Amino acid sequence: MLLSAPFAKNDTRIYVRGKVRSRPYIEMTLHTMKEAGAKVSILNNYYLIPSDQTFKLREFVIPGDFSSSAYFMAAASLLNFNLVINGLRDSRQGDKAFVSILDKIGSNIRWDKERGTLNVSKGESSKIFDFWDPAPKASGLAGFKVDASNIPDLFPTLVVLATKCKGESEIYNAEHLRYKESDRIKTLGAELKKMGAKIFERRDGMIIEQSDLNGCVLESHGDHRIAMALSIAALISNGKSVIKDAECVKVSYPMFFEDLRKIGACVEVF
Repeated sequence: MLLSAPFAKNDTRIYVRGKVRSRPYIEMTLHTMKEAGAKVSILNNYYLIPSDQTFKLREFVIPGDFSSSAYFMAAASLLNFNLVINGLRDSRQGDKAFVSILDKIGSNIRWDKERGTLNVSKGESSKIFDFWDPAPKASGLAGFKVDASNIPDLFPTLVVLATKCKGESEIYNAEHLRYKESDRIKTLGAELKKMGAKIFERRDGMIIEQSDLNGCVLESHGDHRIAMALSIAALISNGKSVIKDAECVKVSYPMFFEDLRKIGACVEVF
């Protein structure tokens, strides 16, 4: 609506009722519109977009996708290999928070924001802490508490990561995930429980205990983010796994399984 409103014949007002979720996506959209010359006014409870505008197109650098990169960051943090991801410059994406989360729970992270190069590898820590509070590092990846209201696309990756973090982890304020391609809280919990994960579902999120995962037959539920998160769970589990309807990853990451092979994963798509 924000992107199309400048071309309307009349001025547009978009009202927001209740708490705004996934706010960074709105901020990214507004930033891109302003870069293209569009005018948008943000008032008390609505956005005002004047009519009959035109976008002045010019050179624009599209930043790398932190949502998609997070699967591989999690894999490198849990397995014994060093990963280099290029093209991840600083941006308004909410999911760049995953870099800070990994750093605070003890993963080895080096991010050159100007060059857009991120290095990540297995690290150590021991203290369970709230992500929003400072915490010292010790040994083994630490359990964590994360408010997912503005980073919903990270939820599946965070849950898989939590199964291998010390003690207990909690992800909350994610009730809006029940209305995605699938009910991601319910479907992810059900599939990871098949693997042996100790998960306690809540209306707005999950509590996850450190668990041993075992390979099994899993369902993607036609949800690309569930399929990709389960792929990372399969990498860190004992034995082989089969993920049904895995081709749904094409919705957001057509080359996902090819990139999994690049980090050494044994993947068969059939």
